Amino acid sequence: MANQPQVLPTLSPTGMLSYLKPLASLLKVLSNPKKLMVWLILTKRPLAVCQLVEATGLSQPLVSRYLKELRYEGIVVARREGQFVFYEAVQLAPFSSANSQLLSNIQLSNAALAILENLRALAVNIKLDDERLQKVLDVCSLASSDGD
Repeated sequence: MANQPQVLPTLSPTGMLSYLKPLASLLKVLSNPKKLMVWLILTKRPLAVCQLVEATGLSQPLVSRYLKELRYEGIVVARREGQFVFYEAVQLAPFSSANSQLLSNIQLSNAALAILENLRALAVNIKLDDERLQKVLDVCSLASSDGD
């Protein structure tokens, strides 16, 4: 009896979709390799847009658009320091408490969170060009001190 499969609650297709839409939206955003790269970099440390542009080689408008989408999904937050806005990744919590409770009952949230935590672990494997990033940090630091 101990090894019997868990009985899943019966939900209508519409009911199930309402619980899975937030997860699908988050996974859709992270399925873009460039957006994923930006998010993974931000799991290491907060950066300004100019620093992300230099670290990723992406254009400033593209980085800004990606940050807007990542903020909308709730996985990146922004804080202003002087003339710069720094972005950083937040702990992943893609479900409301009601959705999370239901999904944990059917063991989907645990699987989804494990996948997302594995993505976070991949951030360790991303190699940033330290010299180039340090140069950007120095330039941004100089620009910030010039504005004082």
